[in-house]
Amino acid sequence: MYIEKEIGGKLRGMIFSQGTNVLAVDKAKDFDDAEKTAFGAYCLIWAALKANCTINGLPCDFTFADVCVWADQLSSETYMELIKINQEINNFKPDKEIAEIFEKAKFKPA
Repeated sequence: MYIEKEIGGKLRGMIFSQGTNVLAVDKAKDFDDAEKTAFGAYCLIWAALKANCTINGLPCDFTFADVCVWADQLSSETYMELIKINQEINNFKPDKEIAEIFEKAKFKPA
């Protein structure tokens, strides 16, 4: 699913897909439990932005650190909308690693 959101000072494309999940899990693979709790959702947002760049052949003009700052600037509604979109893409049945990231970040499917 492709969406656009104002993030990082401009309108950016985000793609939520199984590829996004792979990117998010890969980003968090070396995180300890506390880091997964703290940064799991940031990994998802970064992965959705990265997926859009990769699929569309665009350069990534952001780092993971940038996305963490930007995510903190999102409204609660927008932040939860992004999490919910990912849950819907996964039919509320994320694979084990994604489920563990959500569990540690205290995000539960609706």
